[in-house]
Amino acid sequence: MMCRFRWIALVLLVFLVAPAGCGDDKAVFESTLSPVHTDLTHIKDFEGRYMHFRGVNVGGSTKVPVFLVEPLENGRDFTYVGRPFPLDDAEKWFAQLRDLGFNSIRLLYIWEAVFPDSYEEPDTEFLDYFERIIELAGQYGIYVLINCHENMWSRHLWANYNEEAEGTKGEIDNMLWSLLPDPDTGSYTDRVAGDGAPLWATKVCLPEKTFYDAETNPNWGTHHIVGRINDPFGQVGLEMLLVELVKMGLIQSPEDVDTDEEIEAFAKTLSDKIKAHAPESFDITETTDMLPFTFWGTNNAVSLDMERCYAQFFAGDTVYPDRRVVKNEDGEWIAVNKDTLDDPDEAMNVKDFLQSGFINAWVEIAKRAKKHPNVIGYDLMNEPVSIFLLMTAAAAYFDLGLDSAIESALTDLLPEDDLGKNIALLIDIFELLPPTTDEETRAKWGFEGANLGAMAGLNIGFEKNFLQPLYERLTTAILEEDPEAKIWLEPGIGVESLLGSGGGLGGQWQQYMTGLAPRAQYVYTPHWYPDIYPNIGFNMPPRTFALDEYRYRDYTAMLKEKVDWAAYALANVPAVFGEFGTYWNFKYLNEDPEIPGWKQSRMNDYAISAEVLDNYYEGFEDLFLSNMVWCFTADNDPIYGDWWNHEDFSIVDDQGQPRGEEAYSRPYPRALSGKPISMHFYSPLHYFDPDKGQPNKDREFELVFASKETDAPTIIFVPPAQYAAGFYVWLSDGWAAWDNTNHRLYYYPEADEPEWEHTVRIQPPIEGEDIAGWNYFIKGENVVSRN
Repeated sequence: MMCRFRWIALVLLVFLVAPAGCGDDKAVFESTLSPVHTDLTHIKDFEGRYMHFRGVNVGGSTKVPVFLVEPLENGRDFTYVGRPFPLDDAEKWFAQLRDLGFNSIRLLYIWEAVFPDSYEEPDTEFLDYFERIIELAGQYGIYVLINCHENMWSRHLWANYNEEAEGTKGEIDNMLWSLLPDPDTGSYTDRVAGDGAPLWATKVCLPEKTFYDAETNPNWGTHHIVGRINDPFGQVGLEMLLVELVKMGLIQSPEDVDTDEEIEAFAKTLSDKIKAHAPESFDITETTDMLPFTFWGTNNAVSLDMERCYAQFFAGDTVYPDRRVVKNEDGEWIAVNKDTLDDPDEAMNVKDFLQSGFINAWVEIAKRAKKHPNVIGYDLMNEPVSIFLLMTAAAAYFDLGLDSAIESALTDLLPEDDLGKNIALLIDIFELLPPTTDEETRAKWGFEGANLGAMAGLNIGFEKNFLQPLYERLTTAILEEDPEAKIWLEPGIGVESLLGSGGGLGGQWQQYMTGLAPRAQYVYTPHWYPDIYPNIGFNMPPRTFALDEYRYRDYTAMLKEKVDWAAYALANVPAVFGEFGTYWNFKYLNEDPEIPGWKQSRMNDYAISAEVLDNYYEGFEDLFLSNMVWCFTADNDPIYGDWWNHEDFSIVDDQGQPRGEEAYSRPYPRALSGKPISMHFYSPLHYFDPDKGQPNKDREFELVFASKETDAPTIIFVPPAQYAAGFYVWLSDGWAAWDNTNHRLYYYPEADEPEWEHTVRIQPPIEGEDIAGWNYFIKGENVVSRN
């Protein structure tokens, strides 16, 4: 053993003066990106190499515009220029992403960013900025997938809440208090909001609403239940409600409050306090019906306004068959009943208006993107939502006149102490359901002209019947502008997926996007996030975990289930995971619960978050699956995270420093000379079950691919952060060259037999490990070759 280490020491003397290159002087370090195309289940470059994408979403704060100090001439006080980051900072961030190993980004844009003011006028300043971001990414060796992003329809739908409400976060009393303004300022401190559609499109979807205006309607975003508190009937109902909550133990009362009289007195005191903080009464048409769920996605299933927006976007021609969109005298697009028009056939139905506006945004983007060879595709729509159960129930409520039936049912089911009657009364007082089913109430709740059957139909076969036609319209329009476009498709998130796609009860109604027309270069791109979001409720604290909860988890089977739909229903097109990730503000078991989650995470060096990501990447490597982590937010904030609904997913912190780097800065092949077979990397977070006398192969990377199909080299990124002490390289055949500037190993395989398997293994010096047969040792710009 001693002799072997002396021999290595002699070799390392040579290493001190060795040149930066290794292998043959025929090596060519690539400085430009090759355009890509799909080939059966793979994505290839023009050299015929199999591409592997290790990407990141850029960025989380894109969902929120930059607000202007001085409004524009047209009065607009916001812009998306500067999202994901200002041009002055772009090269700094792209250099950092390149050095971390990312060879691709999922670059977000918002529909509102392209058409912020009207249906007809694109924002050319934003489009110029967006194109420059694409160009700069290419200069740093980064491919770009463009995604039109949206969540919860639009940022113009929001729900106010008070972050500093009294009580303990996560408890029912704190949640209720958080629905009221801050008692000291009379204002709310934060909101849960959507992103995506512009205001002009949202107004068309909700014509009965009076949208936010600081002077004429400041109540937008405050739930209409709060608007009932200071109504005379609401005051009576509030005391009734508080009495029941105290009796049920959901609101804690003082220890000396026992009798009914004492409970009623306590409820009266509490009621007076709430009324003092609540706004003056207002009507449901002055606000949206959203609630400030910390897990914002809950609103997809419980907001009538949101469901109605999506329903009109996907199927407005049948859901609201008589709704047409026209310009009024002020030049604004408005929704009207076709019976009010002299020639209704000349006006667009609401679906065509919304979809054509969305398509126009994509066409403007494609005009710019088609010029750049580093654009690898167009990801048509982020997480299309298809949950319309509440909207369907509301339409049935109106059509069947269920207002009196519900009161009778509650009275019969809960006769004791008039409980059922009182619940029905509270529902009526706080308008938890429409108070009547007459035409006036129907109009106020946005169901005038609604078609119950069409609404119910949206819940079944959504992907085939509604999402596929939209995707086909979008694909046709983009291909007309960019004939070489690669179209990335996301699955719908709806009732079918909730029931369990492909099996059990859900499989009875699953209808897939099959036989898409026109034929195009399609890529399937699902998302997945396991058990990391805050619990259901308002103003919820971050989740609390123990490190061991994640250390032993294997995500491989679940990831495979997600991507298998590409083969099962989409003609086996390539699959790339478009989103996955983790929060960076978890609380840690056994830490002081009073310490905020973001501080606890920093104190523990983000150990849990890093474990989560390491589990992901090991699963992706097992499947040889390209992926794009959510997300990189250059302006991340320790308290507000990515500036949207307190999400904190950014892989860099508020100082722009990587966090959990050991999980995601990993070796991987950027391009492969032959068909991929397998790879693995054991990061410092990998769990080893050691064998007696055998060292753990910490940071070992192994790549296996089938016999070469091109003379172009395989390119492997080797992160310096993982190999500070240098690394050995073992090759099955051929030779390699080292590009230290970009941390890339260029491997030129030579064996050309049809069934040959090429292998590359990389490993740092490991005490006790047999290193026989190594071909190269590399540290920084210095290289030792045994050839």
